[in-house]
Amino acid sequence: MKTKIRFYFAILTAAILTATSCHDDMIPISITDTYQPNHKLESVADSALAARCSNGVFVGRLSDNILTFKGIPYAKPPIGARRWKAPEAPDADSAAYEAYYFSKSPIQTRDKYITGSQNVTGEDCLYLNIWTNTLDTSSHKPVMVYIHGGSYGWGASMDPLYNGANLVRNHPDIVLVTVGYRTGMMGFIDFEGINGNENFADSPNLGLLDQVMALKWVNNNIAAFGGDNQNITIFGESAGGGSVSILSVMPAAKGLFQKAICESGNIALSYSKDECKPLTQKLIELTGAKSMDDLMQIPENGIIALNEQLNSLANFPQRDGRTIPADLYEAYRRGDAKDIKMIAGSNSDEARFWKKNYGPTSIFKVAINILFENNTANFADADKQEIENFIEKTQCEDGWEIVEFYNETMFRLPAICQAEGQSQNGGDIYMYYWRYPTSMPDYGASHIAELSYVFGNLDYTTYSGNGNIDTLLSHRIQNMWVNFARTGTPTDGEFTMPKYNTTDRTTTFFNSGKSITAEKAPLDTQRQLLSGILKYHLNGNASSLSLNIPYVWKLAAKIVLPLALLIVVLIIIKRKIKKQRGEKS
Repeated sequence: MKTKIRFYFAILTAAILTATSCHDDMIPISITDTYQPNHKLESVADSALAARCSNGVFVGRLSDNILTFKGIPYAKPPIGARRWKAPEAPDADSAAYEAYYFSKSPIQTRDKYITGSQNVTGEDCLYLNIWTNTLDTSSHKPVMVYIHGGSYGWGASMDPLYNGANLVRNHPDIVLVTVGYRTGMMGFIDFEGINGNENFADSPNLGLLDQVMALKWVNNNIAAFGGDNQNITIFGESAGGGSVSILSVMPAAKGLFQKAICESGNIALSYSKDECKPLTQKLIELTGAKSMDDLMQIPENGIIALNEQLNSLANFPQRDGRTIPADLYEAYRRGDAKDIKMIAGSNSDEARFWKKNYGPTSIFKVAINILFENNTANFADADKQEIENFIEKTQCEDGWEIVEFYNETMFRLPAICQAEGQSQNGGDIYMYYWRYPTSMPDYGASHIAELSYVFGNLDYTTYSGNGNIDTLLSHRIQNMWVNFARTGTPTDGEFTMPKYNTTDRTTTFFNSGKSITAEKAPLDTQRQLLSGILKYHLNGNASSLSLNIPYVWKLAAKIVLPLALLIVVLIIIKRKIKKQRGEKS
């Protein structure tokens, strides 16, 4: 009976929270451009706009001295018999094709804050885009390849946040590439246990294999766009930063790039085999499929419809020990990435980004406390005590300690662990901490806040806010990232990021355009208190959240008991009023 009471209190609490979450802090995104396919051309009118590649001659467009090539295929379409299979290199081709339009986005549900989700989606999504200012094949420009984020279940390379025109205009000696890859259940799903799964062993990490195929295409073809395939830097944010972190220790990606920038994404953003099971189980439940043959027969529109119910269960890359190392931390400790020069970092208020899902700050804090109690329920007692010590010693204003716990365990500390492995094995690693805030109330320097500055797309204010744009900060971080791509040293001429090591742990702080500083061992007490928590691989997974937990029980009691008391008082008052009226009459 007690368990049932707790459950109903939890349901009541959840209903109250949902009902009170009713406004947006971020500005919803809407797009007006619609998807158009690129067509084969009978002839090339202007050879200065045409790049000859292994799988075709691609014709771009020139605007304001920037050449843009959109929707170039880097693999065969993963459709039909190639669904849920590793990507295949495109066939050799000498025909000419338009490169005027972005490709479809990978299959995903619509999200009002994610532009890629509002584009046409489909299985045929393995394309990339290129920005350059010349096709001079002798220029040997450094190449920067960007991998988008979106929790491995959303996002697309066509998002205007990643438009490369401003970055290339400000730095015409680079070539910029943005890459699309399969997301959600098309890019990260484990079919183990399903009849016929032996031909789908790559399915847990297809999105990463897509990225590897894109990098192979870049290595083979980027010279046609003026790029140097011996000087490639990959960079990404969130799931993109996680991808960059994993690619750096992924055997199939070895030798395909020389430098890496991991923004707000790391090896903690990965799943165990058990964490990947709910997605597969739900897919089988919804379809009734008995075998892989049954799943392969589902038409694309059926897959898109299924995804509406499954995207919230989207997996992260699986630590399968096959495509990627089973222990990613150990891979860094043994020096698997030591030959790659690397920048890694996070933002000071990463987890506040998810406030967008809840509306009022008070509701967000309740939600993250529910996640926290679920995530830590099975931790060892000693680790729970360490977390209690962290909460007691962390002085956050307005009760943000639990949010800070996730800032540390999901973002900053895993990046530090990667940096430790790099440094101890003689690799070059630079750490940063972004502190410049958005202008949105209570978001601080949240997840994604830095991206519009990195790309120079300062009019894209959905994630940065539009009240305190710092153009100097954009200028400086662009210079640092581009100089790192050029030479391996992140500098803007005025400030050079110091290398990270485990002795002084010097970290660069992006405070503002006027204040970029270096601090030794920042937040070191927090690092020491929580370093033992990394073994739990906290990644924000909420697929099996329970509301039947002590926190919700206490919260429900705070809500329900006063309400019940108020009702009793009102009943008593009403009876007394009736009694007084009766006596008067």
